[in-house]
Amino acid sequence: MKKILLILLIFSLAACNVMQPRRDTYDLINAEMSKASEGAAKPAQSDAVAASLLPPLTIEMPKARKAGDERFNLTFSNAPAQQFFMSIASGTRYNMMVHPNVTGTISATLKDVTLFEALDAVRELYGYEYKVEGSRIYIKPLTLQTRIFRFSSSNSLSVMMPSDFNAANSFSSRIRSLASSRFDEGAGVSC
Repeated sequence: MKKILLILLIFSLAACNVMQPRRDTYDLINAEMSKASEGAAKPAQSDAVAASLLPPLTIEMPKARKAGDERFNLTFSNAPAQQFFMSIASGTRYNMMVHPNVTGTISATLKDVTLFEALDAVRELYGYEYKVEGSRIYIKPLTLQTRIFRFSSSNSLSVMMPSDFNAANSFSSRIRSLASSRFDEGAGVSC
């Protein structure tokens, strides 16, 4: 029992002898923190360094197609002209306005063409003129049109010209012969 009392006595004395905790580590941490807060802030990394550390974050969007850029194939055989023009504009962003006097039939096989390439081909072959204003396309009937031809001399000539392609070629050759007889040969007449 003496041993037990001795052990209890040692523990009780040890408990009374309170040691001051060592504050060295705590003091070092506080010193470093105050030094860091007093010093100037470290400059931020340059953009070049940041860019080299990160993968590129740019995402390229697909390129937008131009208006009328979509290509398609056309095959028409003796289709009414109004029906032809209305059908080639379906599925596009354009509104087709066909004059009520547009008549005739159109036969065409066009491959890999845009809307405007198809309209140009039909204009070249059949003579149907068109006008584009914003998202509207106006198809004009075959009528006589007034056109002004400029010659290399200072004179100009105003004529009524048919819209029909074959008639226009014939008419153009007649104008060319008339103009060459009116003006000297060196004037450079062109139609």
